[in-house]
Amino acid sequence: KLPLAVDCAAGEDDAECPVELVMTEGSLPAASRSLTLRVYSGKNTHKRTYPSRVDGSAQYVSIVPPKDDAPHPALVLSLHGASVEATGQAGSYVSHVGAVIVCPTNRRPYGFDWEDWGRIDAIESMDLAKAWYKTDATRQYLTGHSMGGHGTWNIGVLLADRFAAVAPSAGWLSFDSYMGAGGPPHAPESPLGRVFQNARASSMTLNFFENLRGKGIFILHGDADDNVPVDQARTARKALDALKIGRAH
Repeated sequence: KLPLAVDCAAGEDDAECPVELVMTEGSLPAASRSLTLRVYSGKNTHKRTYPSRVDGSAQYVSIVPPKDDAPHPALVLSLHGASVEATGQAGSYVSHVGAVIVCPTNRRPYGFDWEDWGRIDAIESMDLAKAWYKTDATRQYLTGHSMGGHGTWNIGVLLADRFAAVAPSAGWLSFDSYMGAGGPPHAPESPLGRVFQNARASSMTLNFFENLRGKGIFILHGDADDNVPVDQARTARKALDALKIGRAH
């Protein structure tokens, strides 16, 4: 995904922008294509591109802007599930008074399960939206569904200082609990086993639940879920109870 600057402006209303793309070979044109881009004013749900600080590639974030113009709105970071992408996630919301909903994309439909690069992309999208909308730093919330539910647990426990509350929906806790990726069972203390354990450490969200102390925690999971077992939510609740971390629902 190579970044390409295009001079288009929407003004107060959505608009169309004709663009002529020309590929050259040396000084000669090799191919061309005419496009009409839809440019959004920012009043409605839209997506914005930005150059990734990871690799300079063009990435995008979908935004559901606030319903009003009140200063310093709350920010909701919402993480999509597998095969959904940011536009689908944003499309499931309506705008709200006093809150901007920020839906990053996890390197196309699947990406990194909101770990590693996916986590960086999510936080970069959040930081950009904070600057665009001058959001209230004390009212930042994190949610997501399925794979995004795992991202909510993962980002929520590793970067807990950024959020007032986390709300995973149908989320799995770790690759180990969901997919059985526990590493070499015959020799976990072998050199290879230790490398594997270190590599998967950030995925083991239960080990970091203490970081959620004092946060609002809202867990949603249907017991008829045939993809992510509901025992993932029940295990999380038991772990929170064992730590005596309150405000879990």
